[in-house]
Amino acid sequence: MTRMLTVAVYGLGECGTGQTCSRLPVRFCRERSPMSNALTEQPSTAQHRVRSWLKRFWVPLALVVVAVGYSSAVTLQHSDAMSPIDEWVYTDYLDKLPVQGVLIPGEEVGPEALNRMACDGVFPYGPMGAACGSSYSDPTVFPFGGITSADPYTPLYFGITRFVGDAIHFVTGVDQLTGWRLTGSLWLAGSMVLFWLLLRQWRVSPAASLGLGLAFIASPFVWWTYTYVSTDAPSFLAGAALLFVTARFIRGTGSVWWIPAIAVVATIFKITNLLGVGLAALYLLIHGLIVLWKRRTDPVSPDAGVSGRVTTRSSWLPIVVAVGTGIVALLAQFSWLRVHAALRPEEAAGASGGGMHLGGQELLSQMANFLPGTLTSNVNIAGSTGFALPMPGFALTPLSWLTIAGVIGAFWALRGVTNRSPLVIAIAISAVCFAPALALALYVTTGSYFTLPPRYGASILAGFLLAAGLAMRNRWAAWILIGYSVVLLGAMGVLTALLPD
Repeated sequence: MTRMLTVAVYGLGECGTGQTCSRLPVRFCRERSPMSNALTEQPSTAQHRVRSWLKRFWVPLALVVVAVGYSSAVTLQHSDAMSPIDEWVYTDYLDKLPVQGVLIPGEEVGPEALNRMACDGVFPYGPMGAACGSSYSDPTVFPFGGITSADPYTPLYFGITRFVGDAIHFVTGVDQLTGWRLTGSLWLAGSMVLFWLLLRQWRVSPAASLGLGLAFIASPFVWWTYTYVSTDAPSFLAGAALLFVTARFIRGTGSVWWIPAIAVVATIFKITNLLGVGLAALYLLIHGLIVLWKRRTDPVSPDAGVSGRVTTRSSWLPIVVAVGTGIVALLAQFSWLRVHAALRPEEAAGASGGGMHLGGQELLSQMANFLPGTLTSNVNIAGSTGFALPMPGFALTPLSWLTIAGVIGAFWALRGVTNRSPLVIAIAISAVCFAPALALALYVTTGSYFTLPPRYGASILAGFLLAAGLAMRNRWAAWILIGYSVVLLGAMGVLTALLPD
């Protein structure tokens, strides 16, 4: 060792094999271990990467964990009594899917679903129809005369639910109905990921993002939609995805083809998802009109937040995409309706579902339907003023305040033309006009009308919550929202456990 140091100090030799030299003016040699750096630096690097990942993704991770844990726990506490939101006919679709693929208009509900209705019934009404275990040869004694009402739906949602639900049933050992219901937890988890991406895209703070996500999970809409078999399960995800890819296209960072592709898939899932398509198309249209107006007044002005000269092609492209997206979505739904009509037997061709007349007062009342009601949508008990989920109204009112204040506040806070102006204006218009537009469309196409459930606004609900995030500038407001949502989650969990079987 003395000889090695002497050689190093006087520069009379180089370090030997297996030794390293310091970078100091006086060169010292030391024994080098090939594994020393890996052993000392790798844990530090790995820990840094984990901390960096958690710092970046802790909000979506927390939302996914809460979403899956809460919805799964609620689902497992449900009895076999079915949801009054058409779960009976949905399970009949799932029963017949492997053999039929689609339901025939006017066909009778199958024996498995008839047995569920006779023995387990509907929450909170109980069993209906023939006595449990008796002959079900007369389906007319069952609700709707034993005729399915799920035939207008494409098999897309039911195919996914049957495949994934049966896999859950096989792996976990839960009964088949519970396996189908547990697919809602996966839809909810995916919705939270897309919703977080949408909020981060618009620079909503992590605390506000967490609060908005928890408020959504704690809502009655989630309780009914993601813990039973429900065709509304993909709607929130579809609406968030459409807004996300539309904003990426407008900012020049995403492909235009994602917009019509997601629009078509969303519409195939459920016709009411056309509202989410309409919101994305309206966002594009308003952005395009603003760009054209700015080009006319100042040809070299920034293109709604994107610097550079505005060309004629880039000015008209958002409008063309908006119109094209709407057309392809309508064509997809029209094509399915043609297939559905071709399946209808001749003897059922004149069948009518009835309905009521759509008057001007009812049409105007729909303007206040989706904005306050979608997030708090509950099930009214027939012949009563109460709800099937007996959560006190005062406990749910803040959820309506959240969406109302968010949309109105974001709209009123606009100053000049910014990159968020087209989005906020489109959300405000959809909140007021889309419900009456849907009611009018149903009345014109079917000749009858029924009061629209607030849950039909599910595909534009992500826009309402995004507007609330844009308007939420106060950190205290975000933490108050988190606290309220946590308390509401606990109350909903306790309430579920106390519900009668």
